[in-house]
Amino acid sequence: MADHPTTTTQPLKFITGSDSYGCTLKDALVSHLRFLNIEVEDLGVAPYYSMSENIGQRVAAGGDTTRGLLACGTGVGVQIFANKVPGVYAATRPRTPGPSTTPTS
Repeated sequence: MADHPTTTTQPLKFITGSDSYGCTLKDALVSHLRFLNIEVEDLGVAPYYSMSENIGQRVAAGGDTTRGLLACGTGVGVQIFANKVPGVYAATRPRTPGPSTTPTS
């Protein structure tokens, strides 16, 4: 019989943060992730540019099982600033059809 290598999987971890416009969405997503027993480190609310850089650096240093979740008014600002961190690839999730939910839409 051939030996099968055993693989160990580490649990997924999310580091989250938002600006004041994305706080409600972030809080809902954090609650859902915790409900699914996924580890979450919530950094709270700060200006989008500093929060994006902070989370981007933590994700880049966190290894393969660390993910970042950023929420802001449009998603564009956090994406731009997070992508300035080497090794981070941030993307904006498209909106679903429906009425506008942010003051900048």
